[in-house]
Amino acid sequence: MRNAASFFRTPSEITREDILTGHSLRLGGFVEKGTVEYGDRMKVTFFVTDHSKRQKVIFNGILPDLFREEQGVIVEGYFDEQGLFIGTRVLAKHDETYMSKETADHLKKRHGMERAFDRAR
Repeated sequence: MRNAASFFRTPSEITREDILTGHSLRLGGFVEKGTVEYGDRMKVTFFVTDHSKRQKVIFNGILPDLFREEQGVIVEGYFDEQGLFIGTRVLAKHDETYMSKETADHLKKRHGMERAFDRAR
């Protein structure tokens, strides 16, 4: 059985194959500060970071009330033909309680995100 941490990829874990195949995946990390831009007709762009790498996200829709810069987020979506990550669903919560303990520990351990989790509290 796969643990909760394996159900999404951080920006550092995105592969060329992920980009080329266009299959759906879940991108997890934190909304990078200063990157949220609101456009026309509910279009929002922002970067998800694991504090090692970042991935730009394009999303058309209503963001969750708890969506904020420097907060945890998981974005369901896919890479389009141009290599852009198109979000189809955004899940957000004010701290790592959004994620299972295993997922939060996974990010902290693998990507040195302890400080980001501490700031979110």
